[in-house]
Amino acid sequence: MYLGIDPGLKQSAIVTTDMYRPLRVGIIDNDSMLDQLTNAVVTGGARAKMIIEIPICRKWSGSDISYTAIWTGRFIQAWPRPDHVRQISRSKVKGLLGCHRGGDSAVRKTLIERFDPGAYKITKAGVWVLKPEGSQWFEGFKKDIWQAYAAVVAHLDEVGGK
Repeated sequence: MYLGIDPGLKQSAIVTTDMYRPLRVGIIDNDSMLDQLTNAVVTGGARAKMIIEIPICRKWSGSDISYTAIWTGRFIQAWPRPDHVRQISRSKVKGLLGCHRGGDSAVRKTLIERFDPGAYKITKAGVWVLKPEGSQWFEGFKKDIWQAYAAVVAHLDEVGGK
């Protein structure tokens, strides 16, 4: 089992997976996340490896990125098995997924094309839109959950799906 986290300033996105298959997704306020990590509630008590995106930004700095980095450290410290934590940067995730250009939307597009392309259609503007019947693979995905999942996928790809 894997737990992917995209930490944020006030809330963080999570996804738990069984290898590549998403099991649970959500966006949780950071104080609740800290408590859930400490008690392993976020994974239902199951042992898991945490894959957490680290906030490395060469282009900008400031209090937001600093506080996100602090939350990242607190999440890592709260995890019951510090030896089961993988820190990964967004640029590393994008590189492993083959998204060398574009931002979050390029990552989302890559994940959709790989895991559930039939559940989406491309608009004239080139945007992936969920079809009315929905997606069973990406059910509940929104906002930064895509990035949390991308971190897990990139990790699994790098270690050969182990």
